Amino acid sequence: MADLGSVSPEFARLWARHEVGAPVQAVKAVRHPEAGELFFEMTTLTVADRPGWHLELYNPLPGTGDRLAKVVVADPG
Repeated sequence: MADLGSVSPEFARLWARHEVGAPVQAVKAVRHPEAGELFFEMTTLTVADRPGWHLELYNPLPGTGDRLAKVVVADPG
């Protein structure tokens, strides 16, 4: 498989700029009415070309995904 830089000049240009903000990490708790308290590892990334914009990623901590999946499967509506 060819690397991305050789097949996408735009990717190569963006990669060369190295405009990467430092991620901010935290644990976020969400109370679900049926599944109870769910815990997520939250990572916040800044968007280099958009001042004030950021992207938040939530990854369930062990056990959280299983409990939430049971609720979703029980009531997919």
